[in-house]
Amino acid sequence: MKRQGDEYYATGDYRSALFAYKQGGLENTKDNELQLKIGVCLYENNDVDGALHIFQSLINEGKTEPVVYMHAAKCFQSKNLFAEANVHFKLFLQKFNPDDPLRPWVKDELIRCANGSRLTYGEEMAYVENAGTTINTPFEEFGVRTSPTTIDKIYFNSDREDVARAKRPNGNVDIYSTNLVNGRWATPSPLPAHINSIGYDEVTGFSSNGQILYYLTASGKNFVIKTDTFSAEEGQTLSGLFSGPFLTSHGGSDLIFFNDTICLFSSDRPGGYGGYDLYVSVFTEGAWSKATNLGPSINTFYHERFPFLTRGRDDIILFF
Repeated sequence: MKRQGDEYYATGDYRSALFAYKQGGLENTKDNELQLKIGVCLYENNDVDGALHIFQSLINEGKTEPVVYMHAAKCFQSKNLFAEANVHFKLFLQKFNPDDPLRPWVKDELIRCANGSRLTYGEEMAYVENAGTTINTPFEEFGVRTSPTTIDKIYFNSDREDVARAKRPNGNVDIYSTNLVNGRWATPSPLPAHINSIGYDEVTGFSSNGQILYYLTASGKNFVIKTDTFSAEEGQTLSGLFSGPFLTSHGGSDLIFFNDTICLFSSDRPGGYGGYDLYVSVFTEGAWSKATNLGPSINTFYHERFPFLTRGRDDIILFF
């Protein structure tokens, strides 16, 4: 089971790797390298306390790689313990190779820790609450979109295993919806089979009247955006292709629509300012315009992702 776990770990499938390590009874291993891998798997599966326990044990033994300090720092950072995170990030920098490519990233994390410490004592702007186990599972739930027509309905994506559907290849995703009923979320239901395929399907948005769904779906080695009118009968597909400039083959991601005439997305295509940049396309005279980079006032050397547009009192506000 160790070899199988290592194979999953190497591909970034930390959930399957952790399952394999547990199946092999390796949780209490004395192998420091394997302990580190199990700690990373726990962290990536949101067991931050379990991961931190392993990393601190490795540090206390004094026979570990400097990278453990970085992983411990990430755990403290996830728990909003920014002073402790700061200490461990600095220990990593002290002990690691001066030429290591992780060093610039760690220096950026130190800045984020400073910002986190400052914001901890600032005015609280929002309240965040987990949606609970009716919606959330040990698998991935992401990309929430609110229904334009029903105030208490949401759509989201998940790679969960669904016994009601055929077994799907590892890593594929379906679209689900759920309603808030008497203050509680109902059990999510997958969208119909003419939308959810055996491959990858991800909701990206709706038309302003709620009659058209935009969703990302696999097409060969790439992905395309399709539209659906919600009016197909069983076995009949009324989907069409989105004709805008969003292309996953050009690094496109995080697509959203606003007011039927604006689409925003992130991309790491050539010609940007660094990592992922934000781009906009406008629908005029029956066609989508060429994607335009939002420029250096928005985009930086770092990643700008997950755009969201909403109306303010007197203007439109961009969050990202």
